[in-house]
Amino acid sequence: MLCHSQLNLLSQLTALPLPVHPEDLPIPVSEMVAVHRRHYPKLAGDAAMTSKEWRHSLELIQEDSALMSLQILRQADEPRTGLYGLCFTSDSPETGIITFRGTVGLGGWIDNYKGAFSAETDQQKNAFRFYEDCKEEFGFLNFDLAGHSKGGNDAQYITILNGECINQCVSFNSPGFSADFIGKYYRQIQKNRNKITAYEGAYDIVNILLTSIAGKRLVIETGSKTPKNNHKPNHILDTLGHIGLPGKRHPLYSSIQNMTVAMTFAVFQAKRNLRRKNKKNPA
Repeated sequence: MLCHSQLNLLSQLTALPLPVHPEDLPIPVSEMVAVHRRHYPKLAGDAAMTSKEWRHSLELIQEDSALMSLQILRQADEPRTGLYGLCFTSDSPETGIITFRGTVGLGGWIDNYKGAFSAETDQQKNAFRFYEDCKEEFGFLNFDLAGHSKGGNDAQYITILNGECINQCVSFNSPGFSADFIGKYYRQIQKNRNKITAYEGAYDIVNILLTSIAGKRLVIETGSKTPKNNHKPNHILDTLGHIGLPGKRHPLYSSIQNMTVAMTFAVFQAKRNLRRKNKKNPA
């Protein structure tokens, strides 16, 4: 089983384009890393990382024989909903690995907005469908899941719905869930949340949005108080590729999270009251 820092590196790799057409999969991770290492100056901007940061992350992957031996089996790429993910082999024939990328493009941002006021979104449902397709096609009995930003939210969503088949779910600077989701899946959340570990940059503004369902939330000191730098997936790791030191969230950021949680629960309650009123007084 991969450790959390290795899953972070795979989540970073998922932010980069495949070097082949999806129909030409599978390919080894080593091939994807080799292609992007040759052209790393062009990677500036992906996941908000600089070309220098990408070079370092690709070097960390290249130095990890366990990661380099993995195969990329399948891709999910749906611009309409913003879903993007990769399915990998693992060191066990019974276990697959799926990682999801954060928000890119208009479709992803629209889906983010919907996620604040609905039980589930098209991107989340399609992420679950991708997971089920991979399970059926490759015969995996269980999975390790990971993702950065909205991608981590997708991974958490799958874990709550089908936790019995998930070994571990690790997210990096991922937003939480709406009151509608909490209300609909409360029992599943209580049953499966302990499989979820959420790593959160101390000054990131995405991981404080909405209600966290993670069984374990770990705040990481990233060395920067700039929200953009805190949100980068690589800043969860230190220069050696290990999970960074524990940090402390500023009280203002905790207040912002409380505000977003209160807002979604107020909307949820208002919708529920309206439904009750309509039942009592049908048109």
